[in-house]
Amino acid sequence: MNRKHVIGLLLLFTLPLFIQGVFDHPLWTNDEGFVAEIGREMFESNDVAIPRLAGEAFVEKPPLYYMAMYASYWLFGVTPGAARFPSAVFGFLTILATYFMVARLGNRRQGLISAVLLASTSMVFRISHWCVVDIAVGFFATMAFYTFLAGYQSDSHKHAWYLAFYVAVALAFMTKGLIVPVMIGIAIVSLLVWNRNLQEIGRMHILAGILIVSAFAVPWLYMLCQVGGVDLFSNFAIDNNIGRFCLTASNRYHEHARGPSFYFTNFLGNFLPWTPVFIPAVVWTFRQTTQSETPWRTFYRFLFAGVVVNVVLLSFSSTKRGIYLLPLYPLAVTMVGGWLDSLLNGRVPARWERVFIWFQVVLIALVPVILIGIGLYERMLPLMMSILLAFAFLGLAGVGFVALRRGNLGMVAANIGIQTVLIYTMVVWLVFPIISPYKQHVQFFDTLRAITRPGDMVAAYENVGEASLGQACISMNRVLPVIEGPQRAIRLLQSSGKRFLLVVEDGPRFDELMRLLGDQSKILYSHSLVNPLRPNRKRSIYCLSNR
Repeated sequence: MNRKHVIGLLLLFTLPLFIQGVFDHPLWTNDEGFVAEIGREMFESNDVAIPRLAGEAFVEKPPLYYMAMYASYWLFGVTPGAARFPSAVFGFLTILATYFMVARLGNRRQGLISAVLLASTSMVFRISHWCVVDIAVGFFATMAFYTFLAGYQSDSHKHAWYLAFYVAVALAFMTKGLIVPVMIGIAIVSLLVWNRNLQEIGRMHILAGILIVSAFAVPWLYMLCQVGGVDLFSNFAIDNNIGRFCLTASNRYHEHARGPSFYFTNFLGNFLPWTPVFIPAVVWTFRQTTQSETPWRTFYRFLFAGVVVNVVLLSFSSTKRGIYLLPLYPLAVTMVGGWLDSLLNGRVPARWERVFIWFQVVLIALVPVILIGIGLYERMLPLMMSILLAFAFLGLAGVGFVALRRGNLGMVAANIGIQTVLIYTMVVWLVFPIISPYKQHVQFFDTLRAITRPGDMVAAYENVGEASLGQACISMNRVLPVIEGPQRAIRLLQSSGKRFLLVVEDGPRFDELMRLLGDQSKILYSHSLVNPLRPNRKRSIYCLSNR
């Protein structure tokens, strides 16, 4: 395939997925509020070195992603869309990096398939429309995988590729700290052990790599110590890196503590809608790793080991979130892309593989029916529009089934790609507006801003989480002080001086505060988020006042 045609097809299938749904809704919980506020405080203060939340140093992550938000705020102003724009950009760059990696190490068609699959996995689609750091990490990890493999298999430009690899690792560190460089290292060591080629480490210019990574990391770590001393450095290095893996009783990440099987089930769920074909792709990839020496055996060994070994090792971590596996998604979709490319090259799928292919086609055909049903139930789609959409998707599904029966897998792949773009368009226009009220406290903070008069003191109680604190600050367009301890809060709420407004989240400390205060009339107003799928998990936020 001509490179220009491939790039054109890639843009046709993926750009619509990243353009939609970025600028059209408020900030959502849990992460968007505080991430957007950190970017706003960096933008307002012009201090791009140390991330801050509510005026205090917040070093859960290094500053690189927040610097991108700074640039976005400068271009578009401080808005929710501007806060999400860097994620959309990094998401699209990750797709391009995946294409170029696979096109160089495999072939262009496999690269195109892998890139389109990556853009349309539920995880990457969601995170690319979400103001979070991890999508930037995914891009730098993909560039690290690409440059390492290019250097490993190159003879003439090995040094240049490896130097570029260390730059990508350094940028990954400056985005999220140690975890992603460790994941990259695990994938590389697994490959070298499998290939019995540990002597390649001596050709990787480790000393030059240490110098490159240090050139990025050491100045920032030095500024960290200058601002907050050893305590702030320990907060970043120990609490937010080592502490997440080895959870201690005092660690604040207990909410992410999950069992050892979490990643196996979560990864399959977040890989939708391509989970059915991922299973035969993993089996096929493993078979490629056992073949006699071929130009692609090392590539497939890296894909298989990079995903499997990392998932297994990270399963021993105490804290787990599905988003932590995001850097592995480019490797996972490339396995699927290779499997599909082998079928398009004429390989006859085994009977058991056909079962998964049929399951995939049926799944893609059913999703639009579900979305149209949601649109009718929520009265967001007129009846005539629903009928037209149903006929359109039924027509596409029919073409796909006929192509599959005739063995025209190229037509099946193109058909599924078109349906996927249309499905995600419907998700943006139908599902986003439905879930938005359950994902944000905008009504609460709009009311807070409306009732606040000049001279009022507005603060947050100590139990307000990072998400709500960030949302409060960015809604009020100012830093809110945090009130520590119930005695001080009670003293301010019982004072007869200037008006005092206190934002409090529900929970044991809210119950304790109200018990000590003994005056329910101090609650000025409140707002609750109720998950319609889990109505018993209600999250409420309150505004207390001394008047």
